[in-house]
Amino acid sequence: MNEVLSQAEIDQLLEDIVSGNEKVETEKKDNNIKRYDFKTANKFTKEQIRAINIIYRNFGYSLSNYFVGMLRATCDTEVLSIEEISFNEFNNSVPTPAVIAIINSISLPSSIIMQFSKEISYSIINRVLGGTREVESEGRQFTEIELAIIERVISQIIKIHDESWNKMFELKSTLERI
Repeated sequence: MNEVLSQAEIDQLLEDIVSGNEKVETEKKDNNIKRYDFKTANKFTKEQIRAINIIYRNFGYSLSNYFVGMLRATCDTEVLSIEEISFNEFNNSVPTPAVIAIINSISLPSSIIMQFSKEISYSIINRVLGGTREVESEGRQFTEIELAIIERVISQIIKIHDESWNKMFELKSTLERI
């Protein structure tokens, strides 16, 4: 955003140039990456939303293929919508219990949060362990073994996620914690 300089600031700049005390400001470019303030949801452009939609459609396709091979069941993933909300709104909408993975990336200044509902998490655990029916998960927490299984699945999902984003920029992510 352009700022209007006052007359005193203009005089000071001219004085600095004449006297040789000119302060040279260098602008650091970070590959066109702009800081995003998650406290206030700034609007993404339609073009950016379209690009994110394409990336996550490709991610969904790759994730479906991974789940078909791992779970030996028909799986479809698709992008239902892309919404821009504040972190506070997201945090208030997370059900309990849920699996939340915190992912760090070398390429990004902050973390990525990936959330799985308990129904999806228990279904994945059930299929990995050889089950075929839906598991009753009402009111119980995840065991250490179940969390270890989910951690391994999320590690593979992170690799697929990084591959999807690599067309835009290189992303190398690691799972920090669940």
